[in-house]
Amino acid sequence: MGIFDNFKKKNSSVVWRNKNGEVECPGNFCPQECDESCPIWCMTIALGMLQEDQNLMAIEEFKKAILLAPDFKEAWVNLAAVYGSLNNHIEANKAYKMAYSIDKKYPNALFGLIISCKNLGQFDEALKYCDEYAVVTSATEANELRNQVKEVMAAGTIKRQENAMAMAVKIVQHAREDGVLGANDHLPTIPELMSRCKPVCQKILQESLRFGKWANEPLLWLLWGIYAGIGAVQHWHIDWNGLEKKGIAETLLEPHGAIEMDRYVMDSVGINYGSDKELEIRKSLLGLSDWAYSKFVAEQDVENFSDVMLETMQAMYIFGIVYQMESLGMR
Repeated sequence: MGIFDNFKKKNSSVVWRNKNGEVECPGNFCPQECDESCPIWCMTIALGMLQEDQNLMAIEEFKKAILLAPDFKEAWVNLAAVYGSLNNHIEANKAYKMAYSIDKKYPNALFGLIISCKNLGQFDEALKYCDEYAVVTSATEANELRNQVKEVMAAGTIKRQENAMAMAVKIVQHAREDGVLGANDHLPTIPELMSRCKPVCQKILQESLRFGKWANEPLLWLLWGIYAGIGAVQHWHIDWNGLEKKGIAETLLEPHGAIEMDRYVMDSVGINYGSDKELEIRKSLLGLSDWAYSKFVAEQDVENFSDVMLETMQAMYIFGIVYQMESLGMR
């Protein structure tokens, strides 16, 4: 029990725990002095520090309170709020989740999880907590929060689409300078294929991650993005209705999965896999993938890596569309 021994009454209950075992100040009936052996006292000190803008010192006091009472949900939520005010949304989310694990109907924990998940871009999770928040508090307030999440989600989707297109323009420009593409003065696209850019790349990426040995090969992910764009155009050119009905990713993955999608795509465009021509093309595309990775992904921090990787894969998909359109003489 350690420090709890100093707070035991004759009935062996800790002074700052109520009859339900929850952390609660007994007020004037407490037989002990208020000091740092009491979690409620530590939290009170921390709240005072916050009023003086001593956020880092407040964090340490909240941690002391939690060390004394790991199930002190109010301390966890306050700790999370301080992390959030410092824009440390990862630690804020972790602390809110600790409070939530203690009491899944605790409104403050649910509210904090909605906000922190939104700030982290974990929109599906934020919306799930909105549903739970509606049950324990106000459906109107929960709906307002849900709309906020959806607005940020929509804005983020537009921004990522814009990022992917901006990357694609630079990739196409580099490919023209490097001789991989001809000296065309515009970027030809197919709206039906472009609008499906993100879900196609997500599906192929998910499928590729099933193969353990490829899980840490981001250059191959980018290369698969190119092959997906090439294959999408080829199938669109032959039978758009059939492609639309079956799905782009499903069409490209069904024969052999992601592991041999490049072989399937090249065979479908009439270039024998392993031939001199195919090897030359593969070398050029892999070099372009290496350039794109070093240009857009390599310097990203861990928090942004997955988002930027998906954006870059979408840009490579767009490049694949341009590549195959020009191969087919579609200007």
